[in-house]
Amino acid sequence: DWNADIRFDPENLEASSVRVEVQVGSLEIGDVGETATSLLKAGAQPVAVWSADEFRQLEPGRYEAVGTLELAGRSAPLNLPFALQIEGGEAEMQSETTIQRLDWGVGEDDYPDGGTVGLEVTLRIGVEATRQ
Repeated sequence: DWNADIRFDPENLEASSVRVEVQVGSLEIGDVGETATSLLKAGAQPVAVWSADEFRQLEPGRYEAVGTLELAGRSAPLNLPFALQIEGGEAEMQSETTIQRLDWGVGEDDYPDGGTVGLEVTLRIGVEATRQ
């Protein structure tokens, strides 16, 4: 369960912005869902928020959004590189990045060393959008 407000113009990066809100309790995380929801502190912060208002073009069709992720009661920088294709009023975005879960305190009490629960988490994001 998520919602996004995306205002992106490759010809006007300065006026571009994005805000994504995800209901943490709605995440499906296989057979460890209850443990993961607890580690993500869904009770204390039920909505994770990622927002960015600075964008850089890396090369044609590739960008980086300079943003912040609010998760599990903490806020930390999270820049998101992405590929974007726009045709008419339709856009498709693909991104992959790796984050360090302890930056948001996820599992810091129960799994601080990465032995049982890895320290790095790979985020793979795909979005299809229609211009409004």
